[in-house]
Amino acid sequence: MAATVTIPWWADAELASNLIRGLPWQPWLLLLWLPVQVGTLLASMVIADRVAGGIDFGSLSAAVAKGGALILATTALAFIDGGIVLSAPVWFFGLMAAFRLSVSETRLLAAINWGIAGLFKLFWVLWWLT
Repeated sequence: MAATVTIPWWADAELASNLIRGLPWQPWLLLLWLPVQVGTLLASMVIADRVAGGIDFGSLSAAVAKGGALILATTALAFIDGGIVLSAPVWFFGLMAAFRLSVSETRLLAAINWGIAGLFKLFWVLWWLT
């Protein structure tokens, strides 16, 4: 009699593939994804400012405009396969240029933002699989 092996959900190859695979192109998804990402960026800015003790991102309207433009660029990359890999340097250097941050401030902001966004994407994939 053959033994069956159960793979835990977090080690499932389909889950890993869905995390790397581009998002399915649907206009409603883009309209939903952009505000989530803007909110994630603003929350990341607040957290990074508190952790680092005084990062200046400028006025709220300027931060939303700069962040929104950067999010449009990186979200467009998220719709292609492997886009998460391509969007990483665009996001990092875009944050550095748009907000005139140092490498350490950019690294902190990007890490916080990628952590929050990764959780959103993980929840999205889990919802998609159910």
